[in-house]
Amino acid sequence: MNKTIFHVSLIKTLYFNFYYFPIKQAIKLPVYVGKKMKLRNMGAHSSVQINNDQIKSGMIHLGLPYGSFEKYTGGGYWDVSSSGKVTFSDNNRFKADNKIVVVGSGKLAFGTRVSANSGFIVSCSKSIKFGNNVLMGWDITIIDEDGHKIYDGDGNFINERKDISIGNDVWIAKGVTILKGTVIPDGCVVGACSVLSKKYEQKQSLIVGAPGCIIKTNITWER
Repeated sequence: MNKTIFHVSLIKTLYFNFYYFPIKQAIKLPVYVGKKMKLRNMGAHSSVQINNDQIKSGMIHLGLPYGSFEKYTGGGYWDVSSSGKVTFSDNNRFKADNKIVVVGSGKLAFGTRVSANSGFIVSCSKSIKFGNNVLMGWDITIIDEDGHKIYDGDGNFINERKDISIGNDVWIAKGVTILKGTVIPDGCVVGACSVLSKKYEQKQSLIVGAPGCIIKTNITWER
């Protein structure tokens, strides 16, 4: 038996699905919400959509434990502004203690088969897009702004928000921080504890370090 179902909050799951989706979708319960997941701000009823014609139960998990590397026992939280947008696809899995935040008119989009281990934090105020088949270890932080505004001596705002794009077939190892302006091409692997803040051009690259640098190209990896 799949033990995941024992960690699902029926009340939160019903609330989440019927808040965001049309009845024909909502009754299928495409999103499972964990018992410890906090739904802080739900935003508008139109803030969330599923980019998939085949709606089925449990295609998205929020704050549910799974696998052998459960590091935390917390449920995390969901915090989406009224003008923010979140797009899911299929097989999106976010483990315990995940934090999904959309600020202002930010647009957050997940492709098919995107999963993150415990301690995943994503904060979107502009645009963060994940491709298909993206695997993330624990303690990943992804943020497309600096958190506070910085001005030069003339009072000009100098640290604007920048988009983040993560391609298809990308593996991001534990402890990685991805900052505004980062572009990760298809087929890349990001080494543990790396810090990324720029556009990388070469597909199928191994990126490591702080700041992240390409140390090997023409690689492949297995999930």
